[in-house]
Amino acid sequence: MACDCLQNAISKMEQSGFENIEPPSEILSGRLYLSFSGNKKGQKKKREIPVLLSKCPFCGKKYENKEA
Repeated sequence: MACDCLQNAISKMEQSGFENIEPPSEILSGRLYLSFSGNKKGQKKKREIPVLLSKCPFCGKKYENKEA
């Protein structure tokens, strides 16, 4: 069973007057990710480096693996 921390956080933001909130989550698994940016050696163009989280950042519960 998955936690509902993300939905609770979104609800609190909506209560504060925000709308159309898009969390940094991976579409297929629903897991959150952190987004870093950087460039490879010798390149000037920065690119996004997503790091998929294995646990909920709010409660620490491990995400379940969804098998396709």
